[in-house]
Amino acid sequence: MKPEICGTITKYYRVSLILNDKKERFLIHRLVYSTFVEDIPDGMEVDHIDDHSFNNELSNLKMVTHLENNQKEHHNINRQWKTCKYRIIDTLTNEELIFNDSNIAHTYLHVSQAHIRNCAMNYGTTNLIKGRYKIEPIFNKSV
Repeated sequence: MKPEICGTITKYYRVSLILNDKKERFLIHRLVYSTFVEDIPDGMEVDHIDDHSFNNELSNLKMVTHLENNQKEHHNINRQWKTCKYRIIDTLTNEELIFNDSNIAHTYLHVSQAHIRNCAMNYGTTNLIKGRYKIEPIFNKSV
Protein backbone atom coordinates (compact mmCIF):
# COMPACT_ATOMS: atom_id res chain seq x y z
CA MET A 1 0.00 0.00 0.00
CA LYS A 2 1.46 3.33 -1.05
CA PRO A 3 0.25 6.53 0.63
CA GLU A 4 -0.61 9.58 -1.41
CA ILE A 5 -0.30 13.20 -0.38
CA CYS A 6 -3.44 15.30 -0.05
CA GLY A 7 -4.39 18.70 1.33
CA THR A 8 -4.28 22.27 0.09
CA ILE A 9 -2.19 24.26 2.56
CA THR A 10 -1.22 21.56 5.04
CA LYS A 11 -0.28 18.29 3.37
CA TYR A 12 -1.13 14.87 4.85
CA TYR A 13 -0.56 11.23 3.97
CA ARG A 14 -3.68 9.36 2.90
CA VAL A 15 -4.31 5.75 1.94
CA SER A 16 -7.09 4.12 -0.03
CA LEU A 17 -8.62 0.94 1.35
CA ILE A 18 -11.02 -1.28 -0.57
CA LEU A 19 -13.62 -3.55 1.04
CA ASN A 20 -16.30 -5.32 -1.02
CA ASP A 21 -15.43 -3.24 -4.09
CA LYS A 22 -15.98 -0.03 -2.15
CA LYS A 23 -12.97 2.29 -2.03
CA GLU A 24 -12.54 4.65 0.91
CA ARG A 25 -9.76 7.11 1.63
CA PHE A 26 -8.35 7.58 5.12
CA LEU A 27 -5.89 10.06 6.57
CA ILE A 28 -3.06 8.04 8.09
CA HIS A 29 -2.79 10.08 11.29
CA ARG A 30 -6.47 9.42 12.02
CA LEU A 31 -6.05 5.69 11.32
CA VAL A 32 -3.05 5.49 13.67
CA TYR A 33 -4.85 7.32 16.46
CA SER A 34 -8.12 5.39 16.17
CA THR A 35 -6.29 2.05 15.92
CA PHE A 36 -3.92 2.48 18.87
CA VAL A 37 -5.63 4.97 21.22
CA GLU A 38 -9.39 5.29 20.81
CA ASP A 39 -12.14 6.01 18.33
CA ILE A 40 -12.40 9.61 17.24
CA PRO A 41 -15.85 11.03 18.05
CA ASP A 42 -17.67 13.25 15.57
CA GLY A 43 -16.42 16.81 15.79
CA MET A 44 -13.02 15.82 17.14
CA GLU A 45 -9.76 15.96 15.19
CA VAL A 46 -6.26 14.53 15.51
CA ASP A 47 -3.52 17.12 15.90
CA HIS A 48 0.16 16.73 15.05
CA ILE A 49 1.81 18.05 18.22
CA ASP A 50 5.07 19.05 16.49
CA ASP A 51 3.22 20.62 13.53
CA HIS A 52 4.88 18.19 11.09
CA SER A 53 1.91 16.65 9.31
CA PHE A 54 3.94 13.74 7.92
CA ASN A 55 5.09 12.68 11.43
CA ASN A 56 2.39 10.15 12.23
CA GLU A 57 4.10 8.58 15.24
CA LEU A 58 1.62 7.88 17.99
CA SER A 59 3.54 10.07 20.46
CA ASN A 60 3.03 13.03 18.09
CA LEU A 61 -0.75 12.73 17.89
CA LYS A 62 -3.45 14.02 20.22
CA MET A 63 -7.18 14.45 19.94
CA VAL A 64 -8.45 18.05 19.96
CA THR A 65 -11.63 19.91 19.10
CA HIS A 66 -12.01 21.50 15.69
CA LEU A 67 -11.74 24.94 17.31
CA GLU A 68 -8.46 24.06 19.08
CA ASN A 69 -6.98 22.64 15.89
CA ASN A 70 -8.15 25.60 13.83
CA GLN A 71 -6.68 28.14 16.26
CA LYS A 72 -3.33 26.35 16.30
CA GLU A 73 -3.25 26.05 12.50
CA HIS A 74 -4.30 29.68 12.05
CA HIS A 75 -1.50 30.79 14.41
CA ASN A 76 1.10 28.67 12.58
CA ILE A 77 -0.01 29.79 9.12
CA ASN A 78 0.01 33.45 10.16
CA ARG A 79 3.49 33.07 11.63
CA GLN A 80 4.70 31.38 8.46
CA TRP A 81 3.21 34.01 6.13
CA LYS A 82 4.39 36.94 8.27
CA THR A 83 8.00 35.87 7.79
CA CYS A 84 7.53 35.03 4.13
CA LYS A 85 9.33 36.78 1.29
CA TYR A 86 7.76 37.10 -2.16
CA ARG A 87 9.20 36.50 -5.60
CA ILE A 88 7.33 38.48 -8.22
CA ILE A 89 7.97 37.53 -11.81
CA ASP A 90 6.97 39.84 -14.65
CA THR A 91 5.60 37.41 -17.24
CA LEU A 92 6.31 39.85 -20.10
CA THR A 93 9.98 40.50 -19.34
CA ASN A 94 10.82 37.53 -17.06
CA GLU A 95 12.27 40.04 -14.60
CA GLU A 96 12.27 38.71 -11.03
CA LEU A 97 12.00 40.86 -7.94
CA ILE A 98 12.23 39.65 -4.34
CA PHE A 99 10.31 41.52 -1.64
CA ASN A 100 10.93 40.97 2.06
CA ASP A 101 7.22 41.16 2.92
CA SER A 102 3.76 41.69 1.44
CA ASN A 103 3.72 45.34 2.57
CA ILE A 104 6.56 46.24 0.20
CA ALA A 105 5.18 44.03 -2.60
CA HIS A 106 1.72 45.60 -2.34
CA THR A 107 3.23 49.09 -2.66
CA TYR A 108 5.05 48.02 -5.83
CA LEU A 109 2.00 46.31 -7.41
CA HIS A 110 -0.69 48.68 -6.07
CA VAL A 111 -2.88 45.89 -4.70
CA SER A 112 -3.67 44.85 -1.13
CA GLN A 113 -1.34 42.77 1.00
CA ALA A 114 -4.10 40.16 1.25
CA HIS A 115 -4.24 39.96 -2.54
CA ILE A 116 -0.47 39.40 -2.67
CA ARG A 117 -0.74 36.55 -0.12
CA ASN A 118 -3.79 35.04 -1.82
CA CYS A 119 -2.06 34.99 -5.20
CA ALA A 120 1.02 33.43 -3.60
CA MET A 121 -1.18 30.74 -2.03
CA ASN A 122 -2.95 30.20 -5.38
CA TYR A 123 -6.23 31.29 -3.78
CA GLY A 124 -6.61 34.44 -5.79
CA THR A 125 -5.96 35.43 -9.32
CA THR A 126 -3.68 38.11 -10.60
CA ASN A 127 -6.55 39.80 -12.47
CA LEU A 128 -6.02 42.95 -10.42
CA ILE A 129 -2.50 43.09 -11.79
CA LYS A 130 -3.66 42.17 -15.30
CA GLY A 131 -2.27 38.62 -15.13
CA ARG A 132 1.14 40.11 -15.82
CA TYR A 133 2.83 38.94 -12.63
CA LYS A 134 3.38 35.56 -11.08
CA ILE A 135 3.72 35.68 -7.30
CA GLU A 136 5.57 32.96 -5.40
CA PRO A 137 6.16 32.69 -1.65
CA ILE A 138 9.66 32.13 -0.28
CA PHE A 139 9.36 30.65 3.21
CA ASN A 140 11.94 30.91 5.95
CA LYS A 141 12.84 27.27 6.65
CA SER A 142 13.43 27.85 10.37
CA VAL A 143 9.86 29.00 11.07
